[in-house]
Amino acid sequence: ASQDIKIYHDGTHSRFKNQTGGLYLHVDNGEFLNRAGDEVIAKFLQNSRCELYYDNSKKLETTANGIDINSTGSGNGLVKINGATGSTEGIIIQRGGTEASRISHANSADLIFSMGSGVVTKLKLTSDGNVQIPNDSGRIQLGASQDLTLYHDGSHSYIVNSSGILS
Repeated sequence: ASQDIKIYHDGTHSRFKNQTGGLYLHVDNGEFLNRAGDEVIAKFLQNSRCELYYDNSKKLETTANGIDINSTGSGNGLVKINGATGSTEGIIIQRGGTEASRISHANSADLIFSMGSGVVTKLKLTSDGNVQIPNDSGRIQLGASQDLTLYHDGSHSYIVNSSGILS
């Protein structure tokens, strides 16, 4: 008798043990339910989506364009990126397989927004509450039509008001 697959109960838990190769389940659609059969844990739908649930509430769903993270009722939609101490956590946005933008958080507790060729830092919110634009060509533009502009050209600082009164 072959020992390739074992199904058994160890006195505490039921076990399905595959001894060789991979385990492949061939189904059109699949669902994992709790023991009572009254709460969904996960759904896998052919040519459609995968859904993950917490306490019978869908929290994550794959879509044709990526993923949706859901919150229902009074809960909060929350994504946690938990890196090790000494690391930099971040969200990387790629275009054509190449990094195009990044939102990161380093040990300094600064929140850093980077983008463009070489993914250069464009904006930094520092842990002491300051907002930094770390380049001389960056500008702060305020108003629906960017009526108020503050900038530094490397030598001089400017405040430009294109409408109304600056007082």
